[in-house]
Amino acid sequence: MPVRSPFRFATLGISALAVSAAMPGALAADAFFDDIPIVLTASRMAQSTVDAPVAVTIIDREMIQASGFTEIHDLMRLVPGFLVADWAEGSPTVANHGLGDAYDRRIKVMIDGRTVNSPLWGNTNWQDLPLRVDDLERVEVVRGPNGAAYGVNAFQAVINLITRSPSTESGARVISRLGKDGFYDHGFRANGSAESPIDWRLSGSHRRADNFRNYLDDGGDVNPRETIARSVLNFSATAQLSTRDELGLMLGLSDGTSDRGIPGDLEEPLREDDARSNFLHLSWRRSFAVDSELTVQYYHQDERMRASWLNTRYPPLVVPLDMNSDVRRDDLEVQYSATLSPAWRFMVGAGVRREAARAQSMFNTRGTLSGTSSQLFGSVVWSPVERLKLDLGGTLENHHYSGSLFSPRFALNYALTPESALRLSGGVSYRTPSWSSPMPSRWCASARRSSSSACGPATMFSPSA
Repeated sequence: MPVRSPFRFATLGISALAVSAAMPGALAADAFFDDIPIVLTASRMAQSTVDAPVAVTIIDREMIQASGFTEIHDLMRLVPGFLVADWAEGSPTVANHGLGDAYDRRIKVMIDGRTVNSPLWGNTNWQDLPLRVDDLERVEVVRGPNGAAYGVNAFQAVINLITRSPSTESGARVISRLGKDGFYDHGFRANGSAESPIDWRLSGSHRRADNFRNYLDDGGDVNPRETIARSVLNFSATAQLSTRDELGLMLGLSDGTSDRGIPGDLEEPLREDDARSNFLHLSWRRSFAVDSELTVQYYHQDERMRASWLNTRYPPLVVPLDMNSDVRRDDLEVQYSATLSPAWRFMVGAGVRREAARAQSMFNTRGTLSGTSSQLFGSVVWSPVERLKLDLGGTLENHHYSGSLFSPRFALNYALTPESALRLSGGVSYRTPSWSSPMPSRWCASARRSSSSACGPATMFSPSA
């Protein structure tokens, strides 16, 4: 199914603090005084929204605070073309231009550049992310396919949640929010001293919310309820080993329950689902010169769901329902970027990812399904004249289920003024089946030929201004 990018540039600003925290050396200093926001998500290289090969929306720290939102997924309501919905039997879902369902597996969601979509369903468990709105510095949203930069499943859009650098905060604070119907959100933030050789931040929160209350519809049926309670702990630290080398560590944990079900119903009775998720992110960055660096990152993510009850709708038959699941992802990535001359800039990288899932109710086995995927990606930017930039990029991926896939991109940017430009771009993105909905390989091959959204290519062709 073809997907078109909107014909608009991002118009929201980004704080100078966020830019300087994300970029090294003199490049950060230049960005500090620049009126054009710098983005990292468009092509894996720091560049202005005018030069980016795709349309990007930025939600900066100031807008996050002004929104008043307490849930991360609600921030997507601020993005043009995006829709946010919730339902009582699962995590909220985010859709771009109305193309979506209960599981937002067409959109790749990342935390500091690392994918957090569940390997089981392909969706994002927004309520179980091991960080809170207060931990975010900004959100960068690519409003269209971007498989050339991030491979499969960057099908309709890419959302990159960029956390606050520990070096940008100091002191400690306590946060308490209270609302109607028993809502509360209590938390704390603590940071290391400015004189410490290691910058660190520890944050935690506990919240409760009644998302859905029981009510009777026009047919007299009782609708399901949902009350969530979550505890979140997040730790981030960076150590400047030398003028060139920096180590980073981030840990996150989310643990809690969801009261779901229908009062008096024998098929889906009231129950308490237990959910836990955590992640570990390690990084090493070496800067060789301005806009020239090598980055090595390792990411681990796992999720556990415990949801089981007895179906007694057809007595004396009692059917136990076991919706328990365990998933994990391990991801290792290397990336190098450099500027060869004022006219040439490039980025290359490689990564390997292993995913595993266990869910007896879906796979009809007590064993674990697993697979390993690998990527080669790169991008080169050529500026033959000051106003013109040509961007060529692509990702070659060997996916554990869908085989070899190549996602290319071509973009041509012509600057009309320092704040505006014309962009002509084209590319291909793929969405592969998730563990919970595998398709026979012959179906995938047919889908790819017919450009189906199940696992086939999404093409984009977007002249924009």
